[in-house]
Amino acid sequence: MFTPKRRDAAERGGTAVSSPPVAHRRWPTFNRAVVLGVTVSIAWLGLPGLAQGAPQYAPTGTLVTDSLSRTVTGGWGSATVGGAYTVSPAASASVTATGGQFALTAGKAAEAVLSSVKTQDIIASADFSNALVSGGSANIYQELRLRVSADAAYAVRLKTTGTVGTVAITKVIGTSGTTMVKQDLAAPVRAGGWTSVEIQLTGTNPVTISARAWPAGTAKPAWQLSYSDAAADRVTATGAFSVWGYVSTSGSSSVLKTRNLSAQAVALPPTFVHPGILLGTQQLGFVKAKIAAGAEPWTSALAKAKAEKPNTGLNSGVPYSSLTWTPRVRAYVGCGPNHSPDEGCYDENNDAMAAYTDALMWSYTGNAAYGKMAIKILNAWSATFVNHKFDLGTYSDGVLQAAWAGSVFPRAAEIIRYTYTPAAGQETLDVPRFSDMLTRAFLPLVINGWNGAGANWLTSMAEATMAIGIFTDNRDTFNNGVGDWRGDIPAIIYMAGDKNLNPVLAGMPISPPGTMYDSPKMTRAAFLNYWHNPTKFISGLEVETNRDINHMAMGFGGMINGAETARLQGIDLYGEQKARIVAGMELNTGYIYAAVKNGQNPPPGWVGTQPINTTNGAWKITWEIGYNHFANRLGIPMPNTAKLLKDVVRPSNWRTTLFMDYETLTSYGTP
Repeated sequence: MFTPKRRDAAERGGTAVSSPPVAHRRWPTFNRAVVLGVTVSIAWLGLPGLAQGAPQYAPTGTLVTDSLSRTVTGGWGSATVGGAYTVSPAASASVTATGGQFALTAGKAAEAVLSSVKTQDIIASADFSNALVSGGSANIYQELRLRVSADAAYAVRLKTTGTVGTVAITKVIGTSGTTMVKQDLAAPVRAGGWTSVEIQLTGTNPVTISARAWPAGTAKPAWQLSYSDAAADRVTATGAFSVWGYVSTSGSSSVLKTRNLSAQAVALPPTFVHPGILLGTQQLGFVKAKIAAGAEPWTSALAKAKAEKPNTGLNSGVPYSSLTWTPRVRAYVGCGPNHSPDEGCYDENNDAMAAYTDALMWSYTGNAAYGKMAIKILNAWSATFVNHKFDLGTYSDGVLQAAWAGSVFPRAAEIIRYTYTPAAGQETLDVPRFSDMLTRAFLPLVINGWNGAGANWLTSMAEATMAIGIFTDNRDTFNNGVGDWRGDIPAIIYMAGDKNLNPVLAGMPISPPGTMYDSPKMTRAAFLNYWHNPTKFISGLEVETNRDINHMAMGFGGMINGAETARLQGIDLYGEQKARIVAGMELNTGYIYAAVKNGQNPPPGWVGTQPINTTNGAWKITWEIGYNHFANRLGIPMPNTAKLLKDVVRPSNWRTTLFMDYETLTSYGTP
């Protein structure tokens, strides 16, 4: 098994940068870690989390459409779709060609309610503007409110103070509004300028709210804020839709404007696709048929997978597919940098790999003995394993260990759960106990990323979070992983035109959200060191390309695995970042090919000062899944990746490693 240096220089060395609280990052109530067997809050360790992934709901019907461009006095009239507004106080309200207006004095509020629009699960948006005075200290509040009743509501709030805009998710109970999460906007809010806001509100237990704000007319960003409200006073009832505005008591008269109101009812797909972690029914069946026909490269790849064995841990030298494999379980696994200490780290990875290998062997050959062995391994772990040790010193790799094993264990269990039925009297997979193990001992360590993480950490954590969400049928968890992926990938692969919104890092690549590299205290020198000091930034450069090609490939591995899993669940993460991923794969595989096959080391166009270290590693495994999607399914030319796969990689001609496993066998040519 390839064992990378687990403690990244950027993660553990260089300039120390403290990270202040990130308002739009939230730690779940269950997010806890084990330090020397003692449960402590991860938040206590000062680790900000990545934004919760907003659920991907599908519109089911239009509730409100209104440009607010007519002429009305003493109210707002009627929306194009949505019925008549009830405005209080009506005297403050009017509509002109430039929008619906509230003319307010200091300390006064107004609200326009569409009482005929009853909302529960909804996505809604509007443009807001006001006559704020540049540099002023007064606060102006504008809200789009949902589930409005006499007693409660949720809202996306745009607060402006001078030229500073703040977007927030608020909960209104009676006459009091509580800010749940908030974030200052990067772009200044100009007098008379327009800011778009959007809110998505779904569910009842918990209620999930997501929000964002951006300069009107510019590209819509990813969700900036998410909050999951399980409090006793959460707002669960269907309620009305409204626009609300207020000028603080320290302010002066101001006109608050609204335009382009829109709201749609939404619904979530009812269930996950199973099996649906990296490999689905079509993919498994396709490969099984090819092997039955003796076709290549699948037949050779199966033989190689069957013979694969670890070279570390207590089962070193024993094939992963062995039907006499002994699970090496312990209650606590403790992992330090470079496996020092190694308290079951290799053994956990090996057992996860053995279970996955057995699941594949069962699927492709139909030999029930493999399914039986996979269950033995999975049940042994769920019966004994308590948690991963984790702290900021001795066991600092606990989060990464949880990501690696947390990607592979659910992948194996998913195949067994949905494709294998034990014979009467034989051991069955203990699904509740295994689900509890994933939720208790893996999820809390991966769901919110890592404060100082490099690309391979972040993408592995996002992949594991998605996998755990699917196996446990928890859509919030899955959506969190999807949200993490969406936040991470633009910061992992550079593309010309990327802009870092941190003024200190102007002109540099995007910072990974929720990390120390997203902090206002980050320095240019430290951020450049995080990218391993390239001589220049070019499209397709991966944040760890200049570190070494193995860690770079591991970053791609988690990225592609996550996108493939999301694809099986109907979410096209591939498409969202198609240009970025294809450019990254082509640039980096081209570098590798030039160094390995053409003897050009450093390769032409290399942006580092040292040659590539071509020692065997993850770069000989990763690429097949991404190439299959973009080149085979979509027909996108990827000549560099094709050459590396054809001349160097196939059929996975090194060994499996961590969470990148048997890619030619599982994914070559699959639908």
